[in-house]
Amino acid sequence: MWLKDGDKNTAFFHTSVKGRRLRNSIIGLQKYNGQWCQEEKQIQEEIISYYEVLFTLANPQHFEEVLSGIPTKIPSQMNADTTRPVSEKEIKRAIFSMDSNKALSQTVCLHFFFQKHWNIIKNDVVKAVQSFFHSGHLLKSVNETIITLVPKI
Repeated sequence: MWLKDGDKNTAFFHTSVKGRRLRNSIIGLQKYNGQWCQEEKQIQEEIISYYEVLFTLANPQHFEEVLSGIPTKIPSQMNADTTRPVSEKEIKRAIFSMDSNKALSQTVCLHFFFQKHWNIIKNDVVKAVQSFFHSGHLLKSVNETIITLVPKI
C-alpha cells in the first residue's frame, strides 16, 4: 500500500500517521518515587522536573546511564588515531604522495620543491604542520600553498 499510495492524501496515509502518533506517544510515566502519572500535563511536568534536576546538580555523577543510550559512532581506537599529533612520517608521506610530473602550477612547484629539498627543509615543514594541527592557526601566506599538501583520501 505504501508503494502505491505513499504519502498521498488518502485514508491509508492518515491511518499510518495516526498509528505512528499512537506508537510514539507517552501514555504513562513512572515518577522517581514510584508513582505513575498518565495525564499529559503531569507527564510534561515530570519530564521537565527530571531534566531540571539532572542538569542543575552541583556535583553531577552517574552519566553512564545517560550515555549508555547514545550509540558510539567512532570507535575509541579510531578516535585515538585521529586526535594524536601528526608525525614526521605522515607529513613526508603526504608530500611525497603527490605526483611531481603533473602540469606545472604553483602547488605542483611547491610540493616538487619540498620533495627535492626535503632533507634541508623537513624540520621547518614538520614544525609548521604540527603547529597548525596543535593550534589550528596558519599564516595566510602559508595557507595559500601548504593547505594543498593535505592528500584527498
